[in-house]
Amino acid sequence: MSQDPLGHLLRGATMRAAIISDWWYGEEAVVKGIETLRRGATALDAVEEAIKVVEDDPRVDSVGTGAIPNAEGEIELDASIMDGATLRAGAVAALKRVRYPISVARKVMELTPHVFIVGEGAVKFARAVGFEDYEPRTMESLGRYRVLRRKLEDIASRSSDPKVVESWKMDFDRDLGFEMDSIKLSSCLQLMVEKGLVKHHETVGVVAVDRCGNFAAGTSTSGLAMKLPGRVGDSPIIGSGTYADNRSGGASATGVGEVIMRHCLAKEVCNLMESGASAQIACERAVRRILLSERNPYQVAVISLDRHGEPGAASTADRVQAGFTFPYAFMHEEMTKPLVENAPIISQ
Repeated sequence: MSQDPLGHLLRGATMRAAIISDWWYGEEAVVKGIETLRRGATALDAVEEAIKVVEDDPRVDSVGTGAIPNAEGEIELDASIMDGATLRAGAVAALKRVRYPISVARKVMELTPHVFIVGEGAVKFARAVGFEDYEPRTMESLGRYRVLRRKLEDIASRSSDPKVVESWKMDFDRDLGFEMDSIKLSSCLQLMVEKGLVKHHETVGVVAVDRCGNFAAGTSTSGLAMKLPGRVGDSPIIGSGTYADNRSGGASATGVGEVIMRHCLAKEVCNLMESGASAQIACERAVRRILLSERNPYQVAVISLDRHGEPGAASTADRVQAGFTFPYAFMHEEMTKPLVENAPIISQ
């Protein structure tokens, strides 16, 4: 009997290498990724290297270095990566003081029998496998944190809702962070999102296929700015934020994690592609299904590559940001520069 029950379905076949990434920084990510693929590297290598470019970019305030801290002034990082050839995956969440969370997630996949390690355990694992202590906060990110905090105080002071005003009676710890009841903080976070003061999207997602026809996907984020400590969104959740399977392709989601997790968006796109839908049709259908079942959903989006290496992307509108667009970048190894486009905005 074969020792590889998925065998012929999961083995890759020779094809043109390609890669897709999201948001305004996706262009730099795919350039790095395609360089990696052109050297004959694997899709996993390309995904990791592409995401590391964004994790290292202090201009991106929702991923890695330079991200806006959580409510206590610390940056907690989440990441996941998945190998479509084997269906193996690795993920970390609430990871502190590490430069490349996507690389730690890959080590979880390759060196342990686990899929997901979180919090202090993730930090200990990272140190054990060679990741040095690293401070991802920058002067700029701390400045943005303080500005955001002042804006929130101003909103609270002018609010006619007594519960909101009461929520902001807090003790500030030195010049960073604060302590307050978790339930009150949660309600304030909701207010922040509704007022459009907190960007609730902009992770970095990457999907790649290599010359052997093997797919990989990965996602990395610092999560919602000013989030509750320990809050985890969809990005490190296999099936919600990230999924890859050679039988279908791969997908990475971005947006409001609480909505995405309820619908396992990345896996839903892959299911549709396995059933024969193109990457573009699968993304649009999956996003539309969320709109049909959610009341007033916040922004969610997804990118994908189907089993032919063709790209897809779709997004809902952002109800608090006028003129919202969801840009993505795609490149295959025969292209001289990335294709950068805005994904279709799906409405009910």
